[in-house]
Amino acid sequence: MCGRLDIPATRHQSGELRVGARRVILGDAGWPDIVGVLPDGRFLAIETKTPTGRVEDTQVETLTRLHDCRAVVIIGDDFDEIARELTAVVTACRAMRG
Repeated sequence: MCGRLDIPATRHQSGELRVGARRVILGDAGWPDIVGVLPDGRFLAIETKTPTGRVEDTQVETLTRLHDCRAVVIIGDDFDEIARELTAVVTACRAMRG
């Protein structure tokens, strides 16, 4: 979705895995699944959930901090809903730029 809207974005990996006897940490807990930059320069944070998933306390804290720093935060469990919201944000950004 971000690629179709020409938004530089990437999937943020988090959690941990085991490599032999080693434990490897993949990113900081609480960060959103997708991070990017909107056309107006604001940080984009997208947290995706399954229909039965819930936002963990560490995620609420991180997403709130990002929002307080003027990031656009989108949380959703439906791809089409997230796509509509993201498209509306990008359309508004581009309209403001003229």
